[in-house]
Amino acid sequence: MMDTIIAWGSCLLLAMVIAILPPFRQVVPGINNDAFRKIYPKQWSFLFRIPAGEVKKEGIALPLFVEQIVWYVVAVCTAVAAVLLLINFPEILWLAPVVCVGVLILEIVEMAISTAVLKHKQKNNAFFD
Repeated sequence: MMDTIIAWGSCLLLAMVIAILPPFRQVVPGINNDAFRKIYPKQWSFLFRIPAGEVKKEGIALPLFVEQIVWYVVAVCTAVAAVLLLINFPEILWLAPVVCVGVLILEIVEMAISTAVLKHKQKNNAFFD
């Protein structure tokens, strides 16, 4: 019983980390929110973060907006997949947390690559000017 609780808890915790990580990535120095075309979300602006300032007033760069939306969707899909794995395969409790950790590692790698690409494109002024 305790193994099941640990598996459920770890999967849901990892899904929350997957959802929370992209907005907090915006504290990485070197990404200029003004270098890209901006989106101004109105009602859902609390879901998004920019390197400095408020999303409602200053907007969020299109690449950062798309990345945050994609990872929110992936986090929800990961949580649903983990719950389905835990319900359908209760004898293999390790499977769902391993899938969640795999998605988290994929997210970290993607964010490192996208940060490098955004910084490079920002220097060359080749992105949505």
